[in-house]
Amino acid sequence: MAWGRDVLRDWRRAAELYGDACAGGEGQGCLRLGRMHIDGDAEERGVPFDSAAAAGWLLRGCDQGAMEGCVELAAMYLAKDSVVPDVTPTGPRHDPQRALTLLSRACDGGNAGGCTDLGTLYRDGTGVTADTLRAVSLFQGACDAGDMAGCAHLGEAYASGSGVPQDPARAATLYEQACEGSMLGCSNLAGLLLDPTHGEPNPDRAVELYQKACDGTMEMDEGSPPLGLACYRLGDVLATGNGVERDVFRASRLFRRACRLGVQEACGR
Repeated sequence: MAWGRDVLRDWRRAAELYGDACAGGEGQGCLRLGRMHIDGDAEERGVPFDSAAAAGWLLRGCDQGAMEGCVELAAMYLAKDSVVPDVTPTGPRHDPQRALTLLSRACDGGNAGGCTDLGTLYRDGTGVTADTLRAVSLFQGACDAGDMAGCAHLGEAYASGSGVPQDPARAATLYEQACEGSMLGCSNLAGLLLDPTHGEPNPDRAVELYQKACDGTMEMDEGSPPLGLACYRLGDVLATGNGVERDVFRASRLFRRACRLGVQEACGR
């Protein structure tokens, strides 16, 4: 009912049905009810925003086999600003070790995105001792299972020689593959195409890829400082006219978007 397909949209009734499904052991019901509390609006959707309630439902979903619940709950534990003190003082606190446990469950349960996220924890040493070999193994498995973000991160490993021999050509192939579903892959490929140490620069293609990645901050659920960098770097190319026609006005708009996405160096441009 939440989608309003062939019936009048009724968020409250949808929440009730999701709750019934969860009580009956259907993990997807728990997951969707948890998401409703994350996106909640008591007036419009009949379900209030409540991070503590969301966390509880996501955990139930995780326990009942909905591995997305493990991944999304882990994201809450990793987000340092996941708690809104004046609304949900008992919401999840920043706890990387708890996130690590949840992502391990998700990955072991066959969730490729969970493996990718787990790989980033091992790569960065978040909640665990940094282990680049383990990270690469997780990224490879996730990429093989079809998670394009995993391919993008695996490409980064080959680009930098972290945990694997440095291989820019292999990195470019992985970025190209990842670009089909991960804007990070598009942004990283653009960077390679501008780097003269990796062959003849192709600024026109790089601009296309940066634009695709930057647009993805609005079209996909990937809006973040890492992807905001695509907007910033595109703006930088256009502001300097590095191999393309200079466009200061367009660059200024891109810098503003990057600033809103958390790229601090863009805020003064």
